[in-house]
Amino acid sequence: MKKFRDELLDCLAHVEGAIDFPDEDIEVLNGRELFERLTRLCREMENLLETSSAGIIFREGLTTVIAGRPNVGKSSLLNALLRQNRAIVTPIAGTTRDAIEETANIRGIPLRLVDTAGIQETDAPVEAEGIRRSRSYLERADLILLVLDGSEPATHEDETLFHEIEDRPSLCVVNKKDLPQRLELERLFKVKNGKTVVQVSATTGDGMAHLEEAISQMVWQGKTAPSEGSLVTHLRHKESLKRSVDALRSAIECLRHSAPPEIVAVDLREALENLGEIVGEVFTEDLLDKIFSQFCIGK
Repeated sequence: MKKFRDELLDCLAHVEGAIDFPDEDIEVLNGRELFERLTRLCREMENLLETSSAGIIFREGLTTVIAGRPNVGKSSLLNALLRQNRAIVTPIAGTTRDAIEETANIRGIPLRLVDTAGIQETDAPVEAEGIRRSRSYLERADLILLVLDGSEPATHEDETLFHEIEDRPSLCVVNKKDLPQRLELERLFKVKNGKTVVQVSATTGDGMAHLEEAISQMVWQGKTAPSEGSLVTHLRHKESLKRSVDALRSAIECLRHSAPPEIVAVDLREALENLGEIVGEVFTEDLLDKIFSQFCIGK
């Protein structure tokens, strides 16, 4: 960001120097050179703006919720992604009563993995509280890994969850690939609605490389978005960068239509002010120092 600020400051110094000190021998950037520099700078800043969401992901981590009905292998999947036995795994449904959070690095992408309690209808108070918390995590998830048991036919709970996350960034993980398959995969592929379906065995590791690749692709293709909680800290910076880009585009348009340098300078100042909000620096004194030092004003 400082690189953008320094280059913008240099361009503005040429424009302001020529305006404020017309009698001095200042080497003024010609219109074509200034236009090309600002256009290149604008393009680089636009690229940064487009990847700002990914930038937030890499700073904060992607909140990835592992969801599904009880005993489909959610905890086993967490352990497989972590490459260690973090969650207790037993054949007894409902072992996980509360969410377990851990951080994993998947192909250079930090994931905040959340293993949730199995979601199903229940009258048991403790289990019901775990399910309530699971749904709360689902609402805040950046990415959902919906786990299905490939060794059993789809249940009502599976179908309900599938439809609940239909419009959310999610992957469908068919677990227990190492067992005889009873899940109707052909039916699943018909109703998947564009979602990626990956078959894995969390216990043997078969298919885990494909799952990691699918997660990586979703991030790089912009199919995940940080949740509101992740955005709050950096939203101001993103908005400041957007305003700076808008002001820079305006300056470029002014140059394109041969507007007076005073108007171009106004837009460049606005662009610098917004970058200053990100880097925490004002540019007024820096601008004067650059004009006087670079162009030898008064000598």
